Amino acid sequence: VHGYSATTFEWQEFVNWSTDSNYRISQTLLDGHGRDHASFKASNWEDWISAAKREFEALEKLGYTNISFAGSSTGAAILLQIMHSGYFNSHIKPKNIFLIDGVVVSSVKTQSIVNLIGPMLVYVETEQTATEDSVWYRFRPQETIRELNELMKNGRKELEKGVTAPAGTRVEVFHSVNDPVASSTSAVLLYKGLKHSDGSDIHVHMMESDIHVFTRLALRSGVTSAQIANQQLAFIQMAERLN
Repeated sequence: VHGYSATTFEWQEFVNWSTDSNYRISQTLLDGHGRDHASFKASNWEDWISAAKREFEALEKLGYTNISFAGSSTGAAILLQIMHSGYFNSHIKPKNIFLIDGVVVSSVKTQSIVNLIGPMLVYVETEQTATEDSVWYRFRPQETIRELNELMKNGRKELEKGVTAPAGTRVEVFHSVNDPVASSTSAVLLYKGLKHSDGSDIHVHMMESDIHVFTRLALRSGVTSAQIANQQLAFIQMAERLN
């Protein structure tokens, strides 16, 4: 499950890396994403969650029983909401849930004041390359930023009360120490507020990284050997749980 303003491209490197694996990958395109700006502007966080549920239920209907989730950025916040809602009480329990740079607390100052400046803002323009424009929205409408803020606020409230993963599901959190989008406080809140069904702590891996969604390196400029190592480490650890 990809993040806010992104597309399935965000997980394509893991798909390519997994070519010779014995597991299959189903990518989810969130509602309003990867289509046109009007669709994006009109979408809300409930729509985004619905897309993840539809994909999961399609796999259930096909007969899959060993299913795991991976969510990056807002995708992780979506999976948190699904867990909290009790959705899995009437569905197959995921074997694993991987949360990559999950957004619970934002590092972006403009995002936190969008409710104050509202329509004056209209949209936020994100710095990205022309190539990245083909797979991410450069212009993020203030309406969708409000939706993202609401999703994060709900997540913080739920973690404060306590969220329990589905029975038998193992949760792994990977988070960049110096994430410029999702504050590392997000990882702390997830660790404190999200537990396995037996009451044990979830597993948190803090990565020495300063990029958001460190598992996506394609189209980034100046990729370092350390960034590649972080990506590969996460992929390997995820694959070990899937095999």
